[in-house]
Amino acid sequence: MDLSISPALLFTPGNKPERFSKALVSEANGLILELEDAVPLEDKKQARDNVVQFLLHNEHANLPIIVRINHITSDAGLADLLALKQTNLSFDAIMYPKAESAEELNIIYETLHLEARKIKLFALIETSKGIHQLTSIVTNSPVAGLFFGAADYAVDVGCHLSWEALLFARLQLIQAAALTHIPAIDSPFFDFANEKELIAETIKAKELGFKGKLAIHPKQIAPIKKQFAPTEEQIDRAKKIIALFEQAGGKACQHDGEMIDVPIYNHAQKLLHLAKNIKRNRNG
Repeated sequence: MDLSISPALLFTPGNKPERFSKALVSEANGLILELEDAVPLEDKKQARDNVVQFLLHNEHANLPIIVRINHITSDAGLADLLALKQTNLSFDAIMYPKAESAEELNIIYETLHLEARKIKLFALIETSKGIHQLTSIVTNSPVAGLFFGAADYAVDVGCHLSWEALLFARLQLIQAAALTHIPAIDSPFFDFANEKELIAETIKAKELGFKGKLAIHPKQIAPIKKQFAPTEEQIDRAKKIIALFEQAGGKACQHDGEMIDVPIYNHAQKLLHLAKNIKRNRNG
């Protein structure tokens, strides 16, 4: 699973299995099966059982699946680890909430044998300590992507849940992701009835360097994907760059006065992969 070409990931509560099938046809780039905050304590076990059954029967076809587990210092988190150790479960990644240290992430990675199972580990950063430990998290653990959790972070530091108040935290997360060249995905926009503000915030997130934005409602998926989708002009330019570079035998060349080298070529390929991934989801 490549987060850099998965701009719209949809949260789906594990205690609402009737929503799983709807989420599969939502045109999201992937599903996040939720075992943590969206699930009441009394429903944790049933949610876990629902998710395990879903993963066991491989009902999600080719759609990437992420499981957001509970924190490993909780009883629910330990039960999540035990349940997800089953090697016959089919999913693509673990999202670890309130990540605050590389040590926690390494414990999860080793306990679940994620490397051998080709399952990725993502860190959800949503506390001041998590922001403070970002450099250590990305350099001392096998984390393959970062997510920003704005709501819990705002509560932790006592700030407003506004773009301006959370800008510094977002910038630090983007900087940390760039250190090890991993993608970062922005927090959800919580007023799912306000498409205008969702679009405005999504544009800002893209400008900062985020590769996507989490969705909490299916109606948010299309606007998010539209903002992250390359334009036709960008696609045409990328195709020309790739063709010219390959015709030059992988050596530096130029296009409209701009030098084309390996990084420019790689960026063009990534852009086309993003465009194809968005189009494939749209077409089912």
